[in-house]
Amino acid sequence: MALDFGLPPGTRDFGFGEAAFLRSVENELLGLLGRWGYREIGTPTLEYLSTLDPEGAFSRSGAGQDCWKLFDQGGNILALRPEMTVPTARFASRALRGRGPWRLSYAAPIYRFRGDRRERRQVGVELLNLPGSAGDAEILALAVEVLRSLDLGVQIHLGHWGFLNGIFAAAHAPEALRERLRNALAERDLVSYGELTKAAGLSEVDRELLARIPFWHGGVEIFDQIPPPADDDSRRALVGLREVFALLESQGVREVRLDLGLVRDFAYYTGLVFEAYVPGLGRPILGGGRYDRLCARFGRDWSAVGFAIFLDGYLEMLESGGFRAVEPSETVLVPAPGREKEAHVLADGLRRRGKTITVWPWAGDLNGAGAYAAERGASTMDLGEAV
Repeated sequence: MALDFGLPPGTRDFGFGEAAFLRSVENELLGLLGRWGYREIGTPTLEYLSTLDPEGAFSRSGAGQDCWKLFDQGGNILALRPEMTVPTARFASRALRGRGPWRLSYAAPIYRFRGDRRERRQVGVELLNLPGSAGDAEILALAVEVLRSLDLGVQIHLGHWGFLNGIFAAAHAPEALRERLRNALAERDLVSYGELTKAAGLSEVDRELLARIPFWHGGVEIFDQIPPPADDDSRRALVGLREVFALLESQGVREVRLDLGLVRDFAYYTGLVFEAYVPGLGRPILGGGRYDRLCARFGRDWSAVGFAIFLDGYLEMLESGGFRAVEPSETVLVPAPGREKEAHVLADGLRRRGKTITVWPWAGDLNGAGAYAAERGASTMDLGEAV
C-alpha cells in the first residue's frame, strides 16, 4: 500500500521565501507593538482542556468541540490551543503583579479542529486592566496602525455584544431564538436571519426591531438612526461607542465603522467586538474584542481587550494578487586549492555586512558550484574575483 505524503486539509507548507517573509512580517509587527508598549510573551502549544473551556462555557458552541485533543500519561485531557486569548489571560493572571495596565503581545500558531484553516499563524495583543473607552480606543487605534503598516487600506467593523444582547431583550426574544439569531449573524446569513425573525411569533414591533439590526452599519450617523434603547445595557453600550469614536477622532483614526449586527465566535466577549476584511479573502484578516470577565476565572478581576491578525490570510491575499515571496540573494564562494581558510575569513566578513554567503566545500570545483548555484538562483564568486 502506497503511503500518502500529503497534508491534512486546512494546513499548508511554507516554502523558503514564504517562511522567511512571514518571519520578517512577524518581527516587524512585534517591533511596532513594542513601540506601543506591548511586551512579547509566549505560552505553551498544549493546555489542559479544562483551562481552555470548562464545560463549554466560553464559546457559543463550546471551544472544546473545536480543539485537537489528546491524553497525557496521567489520563488528563490536553488540547492544542485553538486561540490565544485564554492562554494569555491564564499567563497574565498568574505571572503579573500590580495594577497595570498590562500590555502583552505574541506571535504564535493556533489550531482548530473545524473550519477551512486548521492551523493559523497569529500576531496579537491583549490590554489588561484598562477598562472602558480608553482601552477600547487604544486597541482600535493600534489595530488600524497594524493594518496600515501592512499597506492594507481596509476598514474595521465595530459591534458591541452588550448592545446586541440588549436589543434582543428589548424585542422579547427568548434565549433559544437569540442563539439562532447570533449564529445567523455570525455567518452573515441574512436570509436565515430574516426568516427567523418572521417565524419567531413576536409582535410586529419586536420583529421590526430585530429586522433592523443588520442594517445598522456605517459611520457616526448610524447613532441617530437607532431608536432610544429601552434597556440599560444597550444605553451604556451606545454611550461607550460614542466615547470611543470621539477618542479615535481626536487621534486621527477614521478607519473604524459601526456594524451593530457583528457577532464573533467566542462568547467570553462582554463589550465591543470588531473585525477587518480584505477583498478576496472570505474570512476576517483581523479580529478582536473586549472580555472583561475572563481573567476572573484565574483569580484576577481585570478588564481586558485585544485582537489578533492572521498572517496566513495576509500571505494568501498577497499571493492572490500575484505576490511571490523571494529569498535574499545568495552568493556561493569557491576557494582556490590551498586558500580555504582565506575563503572562510572573507565569507565571515561578508556575512557580518548582511550578505548571504555559502562557501563551496570543494576547492576549485567551479562546475559543481555553478550547478548548485543555478539550482538555488544564486551567483558564484571565486576567491580570485573577491580579492
